[in-house]
Amino acid sequence: MQFPDGVDVYFMNDKIAVIDLPPICSPGGQGVPDYETTGTLTITDLGAFTNFASYLLNNPSFTWVITTNTLRVRRLSLLLRRRAPRAGPPLPPC
Repeated sequence: MQFPDGVDVYFMNDKIAVIDLPPICSPGGQGVPDYETTGTLTITDLGAFTNFASYLLNNPSFTWVITTNTLRVRRLSLLLRRRAPRAGPPLPPC
């Protein structure tokens, strides 16, 4: 899977950040149960992110929503895109 435009991060209905993620590769039928990655988080709303950080420090758990409008999935050499095709770098092999 690839996230060409990163993923948007929402907390309590506020967009707080965008995370640029590297591609994810997984053998068929196995998924990625212990997913750990490196990514770059860019804060998009400092006030809302501050509220998130405060909540995180003062509560035992939290829920956030991660979403994207551009997702690329390659399965058995079939490329599926969520957005209309556009020019871009080729997908790396898995």
